[in-house]
Amino acid sequence: MVYVTRLHKVLGLLILLPVLGWVVTGLLFFIKPGYQAAYESLTVKTYPLDVNVQITPMNDWQELRLLHTVLGHHLLVKQQGQLLHLDPLTLLPFTPSLEQTTLLLSEAIAENSERYGSLIEWDGSQGLTSTGVALSLDWQQLNLRQLGPDTQHINTWYNTNRIKH
Repeated sequence: MVYVTRLHKVLGLLILLPVLGWVVTGLLFFIKPGYQAAYESLTVKTYPLDVNVQITPMNDWQELRLLHTVLGHHLLVKQQGQLLHLDPLTLLPFTPSLEQTTLLLSEAIAENSERYGSLIEWDGSQGLTSTGVALSLDWQQLNLRQLGPDTQHINTWYNTNRIKH
């Protein structure tokens, strides 16, 4: 009888371990510590439009956006399903220099210098910060993306722990 009682206690403790693991992982998925910074949306800093720009849309433009950044005004157009980044005054393609994209990105990461630090590598569309965060710029959409070591760690954790069907 003593043997059965001990066996019952040991089996009870063994069953308790997965339940405790389930509770801990459930709390982690609910609280998601570190997720906010890891999946933070990095955006180009914009300013109020300060000039009255007259734009006559072309017939084949499906969508347009007018923005003002540290580089001046930008006209983002969707034309026949293709995205164009134009100078709003000339309607010619706005092609930035390396110095311009560096300025645009440096201003964006300055909003959260604790996460991004400073820009140490930049080729005009991709780069790296002093804190190890990889950055990319989609000039046609004026869209920034960031991928830090924490993001990579979380993504790896999800990929290696995913149940395969």
